[in-house]
Amino acid sequence: MTLRGRLGALEERQFRLLWLGQSTSALGDSLIFVALPFAVLQVGGGAAGLGLVLAAFTLSRAAFIVVGGVWSDRLPRRLVMLACDLIRAAVDVFTAIALLTGAMEPWMFVVTASIFGAATAFFAPASTGLVPHTISEGRLQQANALLGLSRSATSIFGPALSGLLVALTDPGWVYALDAASFVISAGFLLALRLPRIEPPARQRFLADLGDGFREAWSRVWLRAGFMASGVANVGIGVFSVLGPLIAEEELGGAPAYGVILTGGAIGGVLGGLIALRSTPRHPVPFCLVAWSL
Repeated sequence: MTLRGRLGALEERQFRLLWLGQSTSALGDSLIFVALPFAVLQVGGGAAGLGLVLAAFTLSRAAFIVVGGVWSDRLPRRLVMLACDLIRAAVDVFTAIALLTGAMEPWMFVVTASIFGAATAFFAPASTGLVPHTISEGRLQQANALLGLSRSATSIFGPALSGLLVALTDPGWVYALDAASFVISAGFLLALRLPRIEPPARQRFLADLGDGFREAWSRVWLRAGFMASGVANVGIGVFSVLGPLIAEEELGGAPAYGVILTGGAIGGVLGGLIALRSTPRHPVPFCLVAWSL
């Protein structure tokens, strides 16, 4: 397949708008991965404070992700995504102003991280469910690969740029850029022209929740995925706290940490390119095995 053929999903206007919005938002998020820990350290949070902030984000996202999945099936997915983009933009604007004026305190990061995590939990299932409605059926894997590739590509330049911005200016300006990325993402979502999607027949919330749990747990590969993600998240959590601290104390600070994260992003880009070229017979088990390496 030619390069144009592999990028064919971008020829479809609705997916192209979604991809542009998500790529812009991913670029903003890639900046925050470096700015957040150094902003917490800057206001005196220390290792314990950073761990608490990251825990607040993770627990909030974990607590609301299933709820977000249920409501993303009940409500228009684009509306859910728009609301989440605007909430996260507002959180970033508040954080930017508080940092730039010297008013930010560690406990505020815990609150903003919790709100941000909850909004992300609602956004993720809505975004995943919207993709098939923006692309023709035969290009769905290609569309997902392009979304993953753009996230990985922005993560190559974003952390390095963020490291320089933190070193030369203030983490608050990085939060301002992330806020702008969410506003741009919302603009592309507003430009989408989607067919009317009939929501499934509503049950009680707990009934919907139970149906989703039974459907997910009935598949061996999903159960394996849950366990693999759980183990991986423990390691990622340790790295997310100790990585910035080691970079600050021994490696030169934010620029060094940005370069470290860029290394992982390069691997992500290579994986995305492979996904564009290959079509394994059992894609999910294949991805789980490859990811576990």
